[in-house]
Amino acid sequence: MACAQHPTACETLFNWLLADIHGARVLDSCAGSGVLGFEALSRGAAHTTFIEVNTAQSNMLRQSAEQLRLDTAAYTVITGTAEEVLSQHQPIEHPFDIVFIDPPLCSGSMAAYFEYADYQCID
Repeated sequence: MACAQHPTACETLFNWLLADIHGARVLDSCAGSGVLGFEALSRGAAHTTFIEVNTAQSNMLRQSAEQLRLDTAAYTVITGTAEEVLSQHQPIEHPFDIVFIDPPLCSGSMAAYFEYADYQCID
């Protein structure tokens, strides 16, 4: 969902998350343009991890973060499929509080997310 294309839906989504977004650790999987992760940061999320399979798109995410003048400590961009990236993680000290899964161009199953939740990386 691109917020520019669906501003009402995006506003509704973030209104639902209003009480949870401040200080949250966000996973924007199949990030694409990163609109959901960047919006979360603009609304007070502490950190967003972007997962994007396309290398060129990952580079654009980094460029967008630079253009937005985000502190590099506020975001991480990882290139790879969700399955590849999530399967490499073990339980982490700071699990994700909010997870966006928006897979128009991202292949794979939801199984990786459920396995990742089992690692207690999603709070």
